Amino acid sequence: MSDDNLSAGKLEEIATQALIFQRYIFRRAWGTYYAVWSAAFTVFIFSNLLPFQSLVPSGLLWITYAVLYGGVGLAAGFATISIFKNAHRTISLRKIVGTYRETEGRRYALMWFWWLGLYAIIFLSFAFFPREALSILFALLFTIEIYIYYSLKFSFQESIPIEGKIALASYGFCILFSFFASLFTNDFVPFGIVWGITIAAWLFSALYALRRASDELVASVY
Repeated sequence: MSDDNLSAGKLEEIATQALIFQRYIFRRAWGTYYAVWSAAFTVFIFSNLLPFQSLVPSGLLWITYAVLYGGVGLAAGFATISIFKNAHRTISLRKIVGTYRETEGRRYALMWFWWLGLYAIIFLSFAFFPREALSILFALLFTIEIYIYYSLKFSFQESIPIEGKIALASYGFCILFSFFASLFTNDFVPFGIVWGITIAAWLFSALYALRRASDELVASVY
């Protein structure tokens, strides 16, 4: 009986160490995620500075932006899937130590329907409500803040790393500022400044996560 108890205790210890490694995997995955989307944000916000107006007929200009933004968004989305594909395979470790909830898996599966719906609403708003489209866009983008928060809580059940908090705070402030600013002005300068700061914050979060993930793993093991 004592040998069985010892074996069970040893297995639980191994599972706990595996969860430490899981945190390392997720932290590196999130670091890559911040890097990918900081690049995507750069294209979304600053591509309008490119001279498309002189290269593309005005009647086809919206197609150019739709292809550019849609292409970048889809590329970043597929990159996100690839980044977290292996990370989410480690969820089975939580079942061993009893920290996994079945609803978490279903919530992750529903993300795809939400993502496609978000793109559809944004497209329709620019097609049928061009005046209000920018404000609608930023209002919808705030749902991503909620999604990121719950995804971080899912990945790091004990505590969200500091870079995650920086990414959340910078993006949340940026979206709120952009939404209210869009109600009063279409001037690019304030949007460019705030988004530039957010991009820098996400790039810092990416570099910090990729660097600190290894340091945290070594400190936890030794």
